[in-house]
Amino acid sequence: MKARHIITSAVFFLVMLMCIPAMGQDRPPRGEGGPRGPRGDFRQMRARAVLETIFNRKSVRKYNGVVVPKDTLEILVKAAMAAPTAMNRQPWHFYATNNSEIIEAAAASLGRSANMVKEAGACIVVCGVPEESDKFWYVDATCAAENLLLAAEAMGLGAVWLSAYPNEERMNSINTAFGIPENYKVLCLIPVGHPAGQDKPKDKWKPERFHFDTW
Repeated sequence: MKARHIITSAVFFLVMLMCIPAMGQDRPPRGEGGPRGPRGDFRQMRARAVLETIFNRKSVRKYNGVVVPKDTLEILVKAAMAAPTAMNRQPWHFYATNNSEIIEAAAASLGRSANMVKEAGACIVVCGVPEESDKFWYVDATCAAENLLLAAEAMGLGAVWLSAYPNEERMNSINTAFGIPENYKVLCLIPVGHPAGQDKPKDKWKPERFHFDTW
């Protein structure tokens, strides 16, 4: 049942992704202040769903160990690859595994992150290729990682960003732990799984950092 729920949520999320570009294309009829009727209501519902996902995203560090299936991981990576990218270079690669033996062996070399990695039902490593975009690979990969984290939230999963770049030692240890060739630069490692705790999103809104019209 849990797998069916994840797949259903994933399909809904992908539909949202496909519909977002069209949100700005619809215009209200002349003489009216905004959209009305079923179409307008659906647009508002769609917007609320996306915003709710953004505001509810949180860093999850405790998992119940239930395996995250390959098709779910593929959906997460598809969401990541829908991210914006400078000059459309798409200088990213993603390594994913739900193999408990691989994850446990890798966790042994990850220091304080080891426990949350071992408890997760999968791990995704976000990598960049500097040869394809030397100035922007890590920026593009960061956008992709954020998409992935939002997709996990939308699908009822937990995830957390474990940083690597620009710490060369950390990057190399993750490369080695998961058998990733060294020319693929690790941006971050993202454990993904079913939350075992009661993590809450943080309110990071600071009005004093919002400057409108004048600084």
